[in-house]
Amino acid sequence: MGLREAISRIANVFRPEPGVVLPPETSLLSIAELVPSGFRHGIEILNDNTTPMQFVVDALGKHANLGQTDAVRAMLEVHSKGGKLLPTDTFESAKRIAEALVEDASKHKHPLVCRAVSRGSPPNNSFERTREG
Repeated sequence: MGLREAISRIANVFRPEPGVVLPPETSLLSIAELVPSGFRHGIEILNDNTTPMQFVVDALGKHANLGQTDAVRAMLEVHSKGGKLLPTDTFESAKRIAEALVEDASKHKHPLVCRAVSRGSPPNNSFERTREG
C-alpha cells in the first residue's frame, strides 16, 4: 500500500479533530513559534475547514516540490497549528509557488489561503487569495 492510500485509509478511520483555523488576514510572521529559524522568504499557508487535506498534500508536492512524506507533515502542521511557513530561496520563488497553489485551489473551488511572504516586507508585496478573492 502506498503512502497516499495509507493517508486515505487513516483519514477514513480516524477523523482528525477540527483543526486550528486562524482569520485569513493573520500573518504567521507575527506568531514567533510558527516562524522557522532563519526564515527570510517563503509561502504562508493557512488552515480552513473546507480544503481537503489530500488536496493540500498533492498541491504541495506538485507546486512546492515536496516529497510525499514532507507534504503530509506540512499539511498536518497547517491543520494542527493553523498554518505553516515554508521557506524558499527567494521571494520570487515564493511568489511563483503561491500563485500556482492559489490557481490550483481556485480551479478546484477550494478556499485555501496562501501567500508569498518575506520577513521585513510589507504585506501588500505578497500574492494572496482569501476566501473573498
